Amino acid sequence: MQVKDSARLSYRLLTPQDAQLLADLDSDPEVMKYITGGQTNSLEEVKAVYIPRLTEFTDKSKGWGLWGCFELPHKTFIGWILVRPANFFSEQRNYKDLELGWRFKQVIPN
Repeated sequence: MQVKDSARLSYRLLTPQDAQLLADLDSDPEVMKYITGGQTNSLEEVKAVYIPRLTEFTDKSKGWGLWGCFELPHKTFIGWILVRPANFFSEQRNYKDLELGWRFKQVIPN
């Protein structure tokens, strides 16, 4: 699956080589506030837990995975959008329904 750039953003499926981008995002307590109560994830945790999960559900042909969002023109990473089958990590995995999620860096006003 191919996702075309918009006027302001570029998108691509994230890979294990993007672990540092994910760790940088997850290291902000404000980003994690409503996900984990503000508990952050280290690079080691991202590599040990989240990269294997990412690898398991990513399917480029179906568009499943973490779609990195990059602000143009410099392609600055600002967050991701998740697309995967519902309940993927449970016994009730559902390939007919998709789960959507997102996580973005907070915007700090000037």
